[in-house]
Amino acid sequence: MPDAAAPPLLVERVDASNFEATLPLIAEYQKFYGREPDDSVNRRFFGELLGDNPHGLQLAARQGPHVIGFATLYWVRVSTRAATAALLNDLYVRPEHRGGREAGVGTALLQAAAREAGDRGFSQLTWETAPDNRSAQALYDRFLLRAAQPGGPSTWIHYSYPLSAKGEQ
Repeated sequence: MPDAAAPPLLVERVDASNFEATLPLIAEYQKFYGREPDDSVNRRFFGELLGDNPHGLQLAARQGPHVIGFATLYWVRVSTRAATAALLNDLYVRPEHRGGREAGVGTALLQAAAREAGDRGFSQLTWETAPDNRSAQALYDRFLLRAAQPGGPSTWIHYSYPLSAKGEQ
């Protein structure tokens, strides 16, 4: 249950007014997944999603002046459906705002992501998470249980093939 004294939770597009406050959360997210963040690379890469970008957008969950979570959406083409879908590539909530009295930040980001995808007429919102990220899986399972239409974990297996900067294979 939210603290009565806490400011309301707002989810908004990341833009010039909240971009700087979102960057530290992106770095925390990268560290969570064992990557060493590079501030200048992050500023350039995620800065490309500001404004009206044809590739995707970011959402920020804010409580008062503080950004406490974010989500990144990319628009992807799905050949089997001959349609565009929204890929929820990132969802991160600062640990002190997960569960307990701050419950709802992750759900609010998921709901906003679904609205953004639906408003664009996309056929689907998809995402993935690490097999050992049980807290994220619990959030996603709860979210899908409350969905207007059935959803669930994918039956697809995700593969990744690293490429060198020179394109060597």
